Amino acid sequence: TGFTAFIEDKLIYIPAGKFEIAESCAGLRYYIVSLALATFYGLLYLRTWSSRFALIGVALATAILCNWLRIYSLIVIGDLTDMQHYLIAVSHARYGWGIYALSLVPVFAFAVFLERRNQEPQVRRSSAATKLSSPSRYLAATGVVSTFLVASAFLSQ
Repeated sequence: TGFTAFIEDKLIYIPAGKFEIAESCAGLRYYIVSLALATFYGLLYLRTWSSRFALIGVALATAILCNWLRIYSLIVIGDLTDMQHYLIAVSHARYGWGIYALSLVPVFAFAVFLERRNQEPQVRRSSAATKLSSPSRYLAATGVVSTFLVASAFLSQ
């Protein structure tokens, strides 16, 4: 984008000022939410572990890329507005969650692709539907998601 930046540990210096990448802005929340959503979706709708792991991998990679995009765009906004934009001067949390929400669209498109690819033929479909709706799978998915949400609550304090 044509501007100079100097990075030192958690600080990013640009001609208009400096940014500190705080621990709360490190993207851990996006990472945990992506892990929980992909795991939950995979346990509910995907039949094979390879598909589940593929979805989790894509979700985690997307969360990291989303966070880099958020940080980079905030630095560009700060540079272009001489650090006076609302997102820089007041709050950027909603902006980050908005970018993250948009980044989930391709993740769930990939999830639907995996789900359709793994469907059984029509003849055996009724038995597959029975397997997917078993209470133990729902309990397992709920347990996994709950564990990650509780862990994120403790990590964010």
